Amino acid sequence: MRVHSIFQSINGEVTASHQGSLCTFVRLQGCNMKCRWCDTPRSRPMKGKNRSVKDITDIVYVQDVLNTERVTITGGEPLLQLPELEELILKLEEMRFDITVETNGSLRFNKLAGKCCIVMDMKPISAFKNLPNAEIKYEEYMTKAMEYSDDLRKTDWVKFPIQTREDLKLAMKHSAAIAAERDAPNIAFSPVSPIDGSALYKWIHTNRPVTRNLVLNVQLHKLIGLA
Repeated sequence: MRVHSIFQSINGEVTASHQGSLCTFVRLQGCNMKCRWCDTPRSRPMKGKNRSVKDITDIVYVQDVLNTERVTITGGEPLLQLPELEELILKLEEMRFDITVETNGSLRFNKLAGKCCIVMDMKPISAFKNLPNAEIKYEEYMTKAMEYSDDLRKTDWVKFPIQTREDLKLAMKHSAAIAAERDAPNIAFSPVSPIDGSALYKWIHTNRPVTRNLVLNVQLHKLIGLA
């Protein structure tokens, strides 16, 4: 697998393991999107250090000095390495780890359903503004992301990054549709710089989203200086 890094930290964002929970991160290398405000651009190029699944699980076992029994697999985009990712999840399950996979919503993840917590970003239109035909690309992406969201469960999350009022309007529309489904996942709205949590809260409070299980998500790891 193409691996960027393996390290211990906290779950800085929403997950079934709870925000703020101690865990070991496996950051995979390579991403198929070019979000304008990507906060981990170093993990985007299709390179990284090649490691076997056994190499990764051995490192996780040693790294987990605090015995957190939690692993968050992030990127980059982990689903670009789906066959190896499935094997990795199986091995981590055998080691009795609780597993979270963070994905950008552009690739189908139904093969992982029930095997881990999925935290699915639904990228806003502001993420596409640096690309030609941004609105067309956003609509193509969102059509797929909404379809894939049907595979999520009550313990999973859909996270809407929000930078502009247009992002908020679209997030309210799509989150309401997701929340109306049976066994709907949890919903989170997350501020993107220069918008902060306080400003996003005021936008949410003013607009009164119809999504009852909405959570305001902030990047806790950055707030306490772990970024």
